[in-house]
Amino acid sequence: MIKFDCETCFQEYKVRDDRAGQTLKCKSCGSRMRVPSAGADEDFEEEYMEPVRPRRNKNAGSSKQKSKSKSGSNTTMIAIAAGVGLVVIIGLGFLLLKGKDPGQNNVAGNGGAGNAGADAATSGAWISLVDPPRIATDWAADPQLSIDLKEKNDSYIFPNAHTPFIGLKATGQPIPLISVWNLATGKEVNKVSLEIPGDRLYYDNKIKLSSDGKTLLVTARNTQTKISHLASYDVSSGKMISTWEAGPAEANVSTYEFCGPSKVFIKTLLKENNKFINKISLWDLNSGKQIKEVLATSNHNDFDSFSYTISPGGKYLISGMFRTLSVYDLSTLELVKTIELSKLLKAADPGDIVSNSLSIIEKAVSDDGSELALWMKDSNGTSLWVMNLKEGSVSNLLYFPGDLYKAFSTPGYSGNTLAWSPNGNGWLIHGAIFVDRQRKQVTWAIKPVPNVILRAKVILTGDSLVTQTASALEDADGNTLYDRKPFLVTVPIPQEEIQKSLAAYDSKSEAYLGAGQQVSLEVNVGEIKFGKPEEVKSILGDVITQRLKTEGFQVADDQPTVFKIEYKEQAGNTLQLAKNVKPSAANPLGRVATGQTLETTAALFELSWYDRESQKTLWSKKVAINPRVLYLKEATAQGARTEMFENLQSRLRAEFIPYFIPKDDKLKMLPFEITLPE
Repeated sequence: MIKFDCETCFQEYKVRDDRAGQTLKCKSCGSRMRVPSAGADEDFEEEYMEPVRPRRNKNAGSSKQKSKSKSGSNTTMIAIAAGVGLVVIIGLGFLLLKGKDPGQNNVAGNGGAGNAGADAATSGAWISLVDPPRIATDWAADPQLSIDLKEKNDSYIFPNAHTPFIGLKATGQPIPLISVWNLATGKEVNKVSLEIPGDRLYYDNKIKLSSDGKTLLVTARNTQTKISHLASYDVSSGKMISTWEAGPAEANVSTYEFCGPSKVFIKTLLKENNKFINKISLWDLNSGKQIKEVLATSNHNDFDSFSYTISPGGKYLISGMFRTLSVYDLSTLELVKTIELSKLLKAADPGDIVSNSLSIIEKAVSDDGSELALWMKDSNGTSLWVMNLKEGSVSNLLYFPGDLYKAFSTPGYSGNTLAWSPNGNGWLIHGAIFVDRQRKQVTWAIKPVPNVILRAKVILTGDSLVTQTASALEDADGNTLYDRKPFLVTVPIPQEEIQKSLAAYDSKSEAYLGAGQQVSLEVNVGEIKFGKPEEVKSILGDVITQRLKTEGFQVADDQPTVFKIEYKEQAGNTLQLAKNVKPSAANPLGRVATGQTLETTAALFELSWYDRESQKTLWSKKVAINPRVLYLKEATAQGARTEMFENLQSRLRAEFIPYFIPKDDKLKMLPFEITLPE
């Protein structure tokens, strides 16, 4: 399950893992929310779990919701897995998502100051958006790093730029107690208590750390006066710098971030004349004085943390969720550029890769502030693009057929989908694979730790990874582990071994599996719940052939190296059905149980590379798929199996497989698999 807050009114939600990346509507204030860890581009407006608990002093009022259920086959049905509260949605009506109007100005300054920026923002002339970090950092982690995480919250506090500093929050403390560490030195900078003067304060969990590791920000709300406060703290001394009221009573701080070394922007939600409005303000964190305030539209989400990234120097906020990017100057809060990606992408790659449904899943600015990486998705696959922020040009670096998110979503990942390496030579994607920029190829991968529910965040440094040990909460038999001793440690990236294997791959050294090689395909299908085995075999053969072609292999008969897939199906989870009705005060989610159940189909497959001559399995991987959440057009067991099988095909098109298996024992398989500590 994923826990997150509404960025507008602080309402807390708990949703299923499959909702990662989707846009939902808050039941309290009606604002759009994006579920953390992106991986889907559909907009499901209503079908999510109810709030975990009401927030204290939450603003009253909620937007009216329209029932998607009309009549006949369009009635939305919901099924919940018995005992675990997992949801399957039947007959779901999808909403069309549209990018922002390129001429729309979403921030209007006092006295119309924002309107002048709109004209410049939508003009054809490109302005440089390069914003380098203010202080250069030698980003190499201490090889002896070992930070005890016992009694520490695993939601680490990271600056909005890639730096060695990290904040760790102590668990069980009514007032946030933060220890700030420098991962490059392996030393604790200081431990700071973020206590704001006054009684009856409810502290927000979204604590901020500046990119230089020198300042902390926290917000809290007085439960009696209903006034929100912000406070800044000097990390080295542990003392408060300043504190100030973020707005009038009833104003909620939904988002706030550092803008460079001495400023912070705040987005607040407040109610005026029985209407919710959003305001964005700029403050000096040393004096607590407001510099500027602008009014945002009711649907304004450019400053919501799920949709933006901030440049390393803190000057620009770049926002966008679909095919439009909005760039704001944080020193003025004005929109300085609106970027329609469709034309740029088509110009960069006029082939079939660019479709009308291609949309942004994740974005990240390079550590030097000169480039923007865009991880994008459509119904056919996922692709990686890079924008030159000085010139505005775009280039396509890589394309993956199928749904890469599904290939790495079991278990899910707690970190960012897309992360630059500090030197700009590649990206860590889904915390699982590293794409080398020069080669446009996956060169190494991270082998998942067994028995984890959610993969721990991986921090990419120059020559190593920083990650958590003891991340599994249960053993292989499902028993809870009570003696866990988690630490934050360094895992070296074996660059020398990787480069040797890449050199052997490039020179076409003797190998079981190498570049451009002809291989045979063997598909074995066992028991099938619905359909015909021969039909399933044909479909799987086509999907795997496409996957192998992506890696440059040619499928032919009677080759010494064989790619095998063993596939079978069996009974899966039994789910309880419910249907959607018009929401009401008594039933705000609009759900009525039907008393019926639905049996799904589980699939098991094994992928392997096999050498006929030595009769040796060179590599293998087993995967079990037992659907907990499905979106169906018909509430039948056969419909559930059909949907599962379609999702499986998308996953197989993106599944991790090696493309180089050497015969020399001194060389390693590619992509090189790095084993993390358990």
